[in-house]
Amino acid sequence: MSENLSAFKSELVSEDHATQEEWDEWRTGARMPEGYDNNVSPQTEEKFEVTSTVTILHVGPLSEENANLSVTVEYNMAWADPRLRGLTTHWTPVPASRMWAPPMAFGAAVRRAADVTKKGKLGRGGSDNDISMWLHPSGILLHELTRTLYLTCVPSMARYPLDQQECSFKLHGYSGLYFPLLPGKNASSPGPVTTDMTAIVSQFELTGLRVHSSIQQMDKSEPGKCAYNADHCPDMRGCSQGNKCAVCKAYFGNCLYKTNECKKSNTSGELLFFYLLYFFCLSEISTLDVRLQFSRRLQSHVLQTFLPTASVVCTSWLGTWLHPREVNGRVGLGISTLLSLIIKSSNTRKPQTSLVRAYDVWMIGCLVVVMLTLLETVLVNYICSGGKLTLWSTRLEPAPRPSTAWAGEEEGDLHSAEREASRLDFFASIVFSVIFVAFLIGYFTYYA
Repeated sequence: MSENLSAFKSELVSEDHATQEEWDEWRTGARMPEGYDNNVSPQTEEKFEVTSTVTILHVGPLSEENANLSVTVEYNMAWADPRLRGLTTHWTPVPASRMWAPPMAFGAAVRRAADVTKKGKLGRGGSDNDISMWLHPSGILLHELTRTLYLTCVPSMARYPLDQQECSFKLHGYSGLYFPLLPGKNASSPGPVTTDMTAIVSQFELTGLRVHSSIQQMDKSEPGKCAYNADHCPDMRGCSQGNKCAVCKAYFGNCLYKTNECKKSNTSGELLFFYLLYFFCLSEISTLDVRLQFSRRLQSHVLQTFLPTASVVCTSWLGTWLHPREVNGRVGLGISTLLSLIIKSSNTRKPQTSLVRAYDVWMIGCLVVVMLTLLETVLVNYICSGGKLTLWSTRLEPAPRPSTAWAGEEEGDLHSAEREASRLDFFASIVFSVIFVAFLIGYFTYYA
């Protein structure tokens, strides 16, 4: 049954011959088998297998201020109920309120779940007429559960704006229920999670999906893991044709199934959930964990942060090309660039956090380089004013005496100080550029 879930859905689309009369008979209970109790599980073994696929229909923007994220998810689940075998001759819609459904609950990260109803062609409004479950002649039930999940996803801002985020939501099953992960048979067949990678419009781009299925029994679990990589999909946003576009619009990636021992979750919300289940004599908890991986879009940050501030830093170096005695111009240029960086770094629109962000490190690095140019201007002015000769000279000068050549000697000292200051400007322009390039390399190597 597990391997044919997608085939069942295809067959369901092609063989939907249900009439209004049949639907009314199921809805009123006329077709239900005698003695059927929708509160009693059809489970006959220790583990009850429910095959599931997850389709991400929509991902809303991730709020950095409120740590909120909305995700519209469609769960397709199939299981076998022998009590319903042979009651139909084709795929038949049946009311979900009349049938037994697996006991499930969402994880602690889901603040609220809103029902998204997809009405079938027999639906006429009202919960009893919403078609979300179909019955196969073999007794297999296919249940489509569409929910908009409002998640709590606290973003980590330490690497802002070069950050990557991961948000997860869990579906818990109990009373022997478990969710096996079965990869597609080939590269073109759907895996357990599909989504439209080109439909995400926010400050983040969806770069990958991971799904974990685990059965936890007291102190151990058997997880199955599927990892996805969609680095090529963000560039295809808004595309309408082409093979690559088709892949990104129904993205499922490659799924690798592994079974190993892993540590039990130790978060307070999950432990409380597990303890409550144990209190009610439930021996196993199955978890289907879907994790969304986001990467922040950098185009606006490059144009609004990195390029302007780097340009300000490079502009501050123009002071080294001015004449050493142009003190007013050099100081004015240095202070202007310094104030520009301070105003930019104090922009309150950036997400606030107690952590030292990558954005803060960038602004501090730029401020340090601009401060160095100001200090170099002070040192040049000090040399030109003759202070270096007075402080650094250890040679005893002869006593001054009247001379008609005093003007020429003073002019020679002046030119000597200016030449020394110009030489300092030349080396400073090289050192500043080397320092800034080294900062760029180290910064993007560490944070990118």
